[in-house]
Formats: sequence, C-alpha cells, structure tokens
Amino acid sequence: MLKTFALLLTFLVSSLAQNQGPSVTGALASGSSSSPIRSSNVTSSASALTLAAAIPSGAVVGDICVFSYSGQNFYSTYSSGWTIEVATNQSYWNGTFFYKVLTSGDLTSGFSITTTGSASPMILIGVDLMPTVTTYVTTAYGENTTTPASVTVPALSGVSAGNVVLYVSSYRGSTVPTVSRGSLLQNVTTGTAGAGAVYWEKLLSGFSTAVTYNFPGTYSPQGYYNGYIAFN
Repeated sequence: MLKTFALLLTFLVSSLAQNQGPSVTGALASGSSSSPIRSSNVTSSASALTLAAAIPSGAVVGDICVFSYSGQNFYSTYSSGWTIEVATNQSYWNGTFFYKVLTSGDLTSGFSITTTGSASPMILIGVDLMPTVTTYVTTAYGENTTTPASVTVPALSGVSAGNVVLYVSSYRGSTVPTVSRGSLLQNVTTGTAGAGAVYWEKLLSGFSTAVTYNFPGTYSPQGYYNGYIAFN
C-alpha cells in the first residue's frame, strides 16, 4: 500500500507541474517596482533642422515606443503613424511626446522629426516599453520663455498604483536638468544651448506628490519644457 501511495503522490506532483502554464517574462505584478522598460536611447544635435533616431535596441513588434522631442524650434513634420501629445510652440524652447505600438517597419525606419526656422539645438530621447504596458493615460506639461532655477508641476490626475510614468525635462541651457521623482534613464547636453533628461517611475501607490524639475545651468534667452506621460 505504501508503494501504491508513493506512486500516486508522484503522479499528482507531476500533473500539477505540467499544468502550471508558461512563465511570463516582463509581466508586472501589482505593487512591483520591476521595470517594463526594455531600453532607451538619446539622439541630439547642436544645430539641425531634422533629427533621425533609431528605435531603442532590443525593441520587438508590439512594444510601445515613446520619443520625447525638445529643441529651440517647433516641429514641422514627423514620422507617419505616431501619436503626438503635449506639443508646445514657444519663442525659445519647445517640446512634445510621440508614441506608437511598434510594427516591423518601425524597427527598420526608426523615427524622425523636422522643425521650422533655422538650424538649432534638437534632442530626441527614446524609450521602449514591453507590451505589458499598453494604455496611454494622460500627460501634463509646463513651459515658458524664461527659465527659473526650478519648476514644480502639480501631481497628475487619473493615474494610480501600477502605472508607469516617464518624466521629461529639457531647457535651453548648458547643464543637464534633474527631476525630483523617479530614476534616471537618459540625459544629454548639446553644448551651451540645449540639455535634457528622462526619468521613469512605476507607481506603488497613487500619484499625490508634485514633481519638481531643476535647471542648474544658464543661457540667455532661456526657455524650458517639462512633461510626463503615464501608461497602465
């Protein structure tokens, strides 16, 4: 009887193991601080009218890719099929977000943007997110034609625990800006007239705290762009 029981127990354990289903790579459990970000990159120029960027390395079809543009000039045209959010049209510094669910064609063609006016500083920061993060939630921004030492933007509404937030800060200055929330993904300076950074955070609770963007450099005349975009 003991032998029969042992055989039965072995069968049950084997059956349970076979029916657990496949493991999920990159899935985010509620309350987890795991990153859904595959990779990120930065492309910049101290003087250009058009800037082209590759999709961040490791991206696959179905991922969500976000590009943050910031620069002295307003955009004129950009790659087709991308959704645009929070575009600003200021005298000295501008910014916007573009995002898209990637196709095989996107992996080859990348993303490009052309601006108005004359050649000037341009920055593109790309972030590739796994398809476990799929839905755009909301955006907010602050901009001006002069740059104080810091700017505080009210907390986002409509976001909750589990959402992934990208914070973008850029300005017409010489030193990389910083953000009071999240972890740094990329930063860049084009020289004396353009700098930017992207931070990210996966919210473990609601978003009730304002975000402060700090600008340590100087340039005259100045302008800045701050934005954040959230996904669930």
